[in-house]
Amino acid sequence: MTELTPGARLDELKSLHGRALDKKLETEKEMNSAWKLISSVEETKTRKEKREKKSQDPNFKKNRRRYLRAVDAFTEAVVKYDRINQKFRWYVINLVDVPERYCKETRIKDHNDGYIHIFFGGIGRPLGPEHAHYVLDKEGELRHRRKKGAPHGPQNHILPQKHLVSIQCT
Repeated sequence: MTELTPGARLDELKSLHGRALDKKLETEKEMNSAWKLISSVEETKTRKEKREKKSQDPNFKKNRRRYLRAVDAFTEAVVKYDRINQKFRWYVINLVDVPERYCKETRIKDHNDGYIHIFFGGIGRPLGPEHAHYVLDKEGELRHRRKKGAPHGPQNHILPQKHLVSIQCT
């Protein structure tokens, strides 16, 4: 099996992440829909009232089973989403070499333009004062590196290798 480029691996993880999020939202919607069918019975306070409402609803058992299946599907989707999200986080963290002490408190923002912003090391929170800020492009190449405590500015930009020009002195 061939090794994927960082950009291809990021695309693969983003795709998995998106599908897992869609599944999570879909199962949550189904669970909420199923809950509405049984909530009037489940939210009653006394057993007697519950029995009366159950006897009035011939579909209660079927609807309750539907709800329980939806809860199981939602729980499974959340676990899968969290697992994929964690894979994505650790891949990005390792790709830009975030210092180990900041790994758990790293904030990753995946922008629609394909750039991934990584923040860590701020005072009190990842985006707090003195934070570090790295940016990955679509190919998984580091394009911006501001180390913890460093000033903002263009000195933190990293040009792609193809844009570097060699200057010959004569």
